[in-house]
Amino acid sequence: MRIRPAALAVAWMVVTGASCPAWGDDLSEAAQVFDEYCAAARTGDFEKLMSLYTEDEQRIKREQNLAMDAQEGFLLKARSLAPDSYTIQHVSWKLKRDRSSVTLYLEGVAPTLDEWKAERPRSAVRESVALKKESGEWKIDAVVNWGRPGTVSAAPDLVYTPANLDPEKTVNVEGRVLRVEYQTSYTLVLLERRASEDVAVFLPPREELVASEDVLQWFGEPLQQLTPWNLFEFECHPDRTSDSKCFAVRGWWIGD
Repeated sequence: MRIRPAALAVAWMVVTGASCPAWGDDLSEAAQVFDEYCAAARTGDFEKLMSLYTEDEQRIKREQNLAMDAQEGFLLKARSLAPDSYTIQHVSWKLKRDRSSVTLYLEGVAPTLDEWKAERPRSAVRESVALKKESGEWKIDAVVNWGRPGTVSAAPDLVYTPANLDPEKTVNVEGRVLRVEYQTSYTLVLLERRASEDVAVFLPPREELVASEDVLQWFGEPLQQLTPWNLFEFECHPDRTSDSKCFAVRGWWIGD
């Protein structure tokens, strides 16, 4: 589905609560590039797809796809990342002032591929599309599939049970923040992981996080990045009774 500027402006206002004409133009142009990506993926136009990527990504992908069979795999993956239709759920501008880097978070209808019909029926899909401006034009830096809504289980147990912490084991988990809850004795961060179960990460209460950066590293104001849609990685001790719960030793923001 081609996103029309008028529809895009509505999506922008829903996401941010405000609109700005200049930002809207940039957003429309960025979405247009992804529309071109989807069209090229559907027709299997390798060179067109290459032209839509940043220079660094073009170089990497050309090195990886010199052989014809590798190109076929690349085109199949690109097709799988081209939703039949989509809406923009959230927009994240990395550089607030010059608007030269943006990530679009989408929810749409996944394509039905002949090669995957048996195991991948038509369904909803979530993706993020990172774009950068090069020589005044938007170019794709990465397209990431986050899984299918309704098929990825949420963390079944959000109860804080520190007695179940396993101090002998350490695991690293990363994902997109779905929500943050500040409680009296702990902070709960619910993470969405790519094509996997959501995970509940427990941290010290807000006052302790603000007072020290030993557990949670931030940039700028304390806890500024610990908000929905941002990407975080945590080093944790797992819960002995649940694979979808863990207790953070430290954590850091890895992007948006």
